[in-house]
Amino acid sequence: MRFISWALRAIVDAEALNMAESVGNYTRHRRAPMVYRKPSGGFGAVMVPAISGQSIAHAYQALLAAMAEREGLPVCEKCKAGEFIKHSAKEVFGASQWEEKLKSLISGKGGVEALHAAEKLIVENCVVEDVGGFLITEESLPAKRTSKAWFSYALPARAYLDASKLVAQMHVRHAPLTLAQQQERQEESGKAKKKEGGSETKGQAIYYVEMGCGIYAFGGFVDLCAIGCTSLVRRECVSDAEKGNAVKRRELALKALIALLSNQLYGAKKSRSYPFATPISAVFAVSEGVPFTVTPAHEADYIIQTAKRAVKHAAATGSKVHVYYYVNETYEKVPDVPNAERVETLEDLYEKLKPYAVCG
Repeated sequence: MRFISWALRAIVDAEALNMAESVGNYTRHRRAPMVYRKPSGGFGAVMVPAISGQSIAHAYQALLAAMAEREGLPVCEKCKAGEFIKHSAKEVFGASQWEEKLKSLISGKGGVEALHAAEKLIVENCVVEDVGGFLITEESLPAKRTSKAWFSYALPARAYLDASKLVAQMHVRHAPLTLAQQQERQEESGKAKKKEGGSETKGQAIYYVEMGCGIYAFGGFVDLCAIGCTSLVRRECVSDAEKGNAVKRRELALKALIALLSNQLYGAKKSRSYPFATPISAVFAVSEGVPFTVTPAHEADYIIQTAKRAVKHAAATGSKVHVYYYVNETYEKVPDVPNAERVETLEDLYEKLKPYAVCG
């Protein structure tokens, strides 16, 4: 058993990474409730800009699919296309040989062995569903594989709550108007003029998009040794080199995670609202034995707290905990942390974590 827990803090400006709904011509940013400490004492709750864990997990799986395909590891057609409906029902299955076999298993009498065989088929043939889980909803063979990679919401760090804001930005887009519509508008304003021909003219439509900023804190957890192995009935790990053995899959899951966090490759509206994002600190803990979770990045001294807790957790449970951390000195000053190893960049974390992909 080996687990990776992580927390990260990043400055994100002018972002529209997670929009919730549109009301007329107004598109709102996702919000979430958060508890804070009142200056006068006690606690209160406030609504803050948020990026959902679902949004971050979607970006992670898209990155995982692209990287797996590049490295020659199996990915199903839906996941390649970024449609993570997984193998939830027979109607969404592809026409590959292994999916036809999966249909037969689901249509059969079921039972424990059929459940194991179905999970094994999917895990072997789609890295995204191996790491990100799936849910078969067919009554004849319902089966669930919990995701091996978990993601929290990204919220403004409690320690820097005053640095978060939401504001609506006005935009204008061209909206085609027919000649009749144009004339109707002119008549309403008392300036009706006849136009020759029937060609379209251009109008303008105003719309508003909420944008947020903040020092966002978020984190996650990876059940590393569960990747590449079945778990519903019994543990059986992928060993076929062509399908990517379990170690190679775990390494890929780590590569995708580091790429996601170091390059801020998550969220929506990036084509015209690409945010200014700077990771300023992070902490990763690898635990062997009893799972250990890092202190959330909402706390000002979360790295130091994590290192202290890791020592006590190891002593209390007989587990091993290895802590790695990153700090961007431009924004934060953190002294050398005892019982933890500092890395120069987030990308350096991959080489530190890679050896842990070999599970006993």
